[in-house]
Amino acid sequence: MKRFLAALLLLIPLSAAALEVPAAPANAILDQAEMFSEVFEEDLAQTLLTLEEETTAEIGVLTIESLQGQDIESYALEVFRTWGIGQQVSNNGLLLLIALEDREMRIEVGYGLEGRVTDADASAIIRHVLTPNFKVEAYEDGVLAAISVIADEIRAEADEYGFAEQSAELYTSNPIIASETDRAVSVAIVIFFTAFFQFMAYAAMKKKTRKKYQRLPLVLGVALLVLLFMEGIGIIVWVFNGVMALAVHWGLRKIDYDKMSKGKGGGDGNNWFGGGFSGGGSSGGFSGGGFSGGSSGGGGSSGSW
Repeated sequence: MKRFLAALLLLIPLSAAALEVPAAPANAILDQAEMFSEVFEEDLAQTLLTLEEETTAEIGVLTIESLQGQDIESYALEVFRTWGIGQQVSNNGLLLLIALEDREMRIEVGYGLEGRVTDADASAIIRHVLTPNFKVEAYEDGVLAAISVIADEIRAEADEYGFAEQSAELYTSNPIIASETDRAVSVAIVIFFTAFFQFMAYAAMKKKTRKKYQRLPLVLGVALLVLLFMEGIGIIVWVFNGVMALAVHWGLRKIDYDKMSKGKGGGDGNNWFGGGFSGGGSSGGFSGGGFSGGSSGGGGSSGSW
């Protein structure tokens, strides 16, 4: 028992000393090691903003004084996912992490850019661009040159594959499809929330009362009411609305609310609200600062100078 407690005490300082991930910056650059001048940081931030506007890709830059014994690859991945660099759908983000005292650096690449900025590319940029400049303490020159090479690669991919604008062009190429799609999405949102609140109401009712109200197609009625206030409704929206509303209403009638209210742990007839929503947490998906919620799978390369 004494040995167990002693081992536990030895682990406590290690946990307390773990390197924390700082909050995401608003301008994509966080220079904790004070390696850059204010003018350089402003110019670099504008360069990264321009790249994002042209291609939707996001690049984050973080400098820290020390890794405090932590592995740079795992820390870079943690920063990348915490900050949420890149678009949430395409994951087209990239992180440049520099640890000044450890003289280590890493380029962490998001899923969506791994096809263009490969591990070999990241390694070459570190070896041939960053390292030579960092050895003579030309940190700004090295970072600017590396970002320029990376930006060229990203722009080349955007030009070649059109990942930044392809979906927008497809969506807006046919105004009729775009207009009706907007309306269909609006109706779908209304139907969803109507169905949700109706589901909650049914779950709270007694069985006899519920059977009486289940005959009323509330979801379909609300959906049709929404259509009355929408101009220029096309046949696509009418069909979509009718099929979806009828399906939702049919599904709500088929649910065995009494069985759900009892739950696996037992309980009285209408205790659904007490046991239906318990605990639960979330993992990832939220980004702070100026990033959009992207993620990385560990692609990239590390190096030292």
